[in-house]
Amino acid sequence: MNVITEIGQSDLYKYWERNAHITPDDVLNKTTQEVIELIQALETSQEEEIFSEAGDVLANIISLAQEL
Repeated sequence: MNVITEIGQSDLYKYWERNAHITPDDVLNKTTQEVIELIQALETSQEEEIFSEAGDVLANIISLAQEL
């Protein structure tokens, strides 16, 4: 846990990920990039990377929803 915010490290990372984008186009570009990385992880059966990239994709989708 982060003492200052009482947010877990992974939660804090997802918060930063969601708030790192400026425009909906930025979010869509980043989401596309993350989906490509997720597909590559799925093709190579890298379980840890699959979970990481899936989380990144979801964070970007949430970010896009916030922007809209």
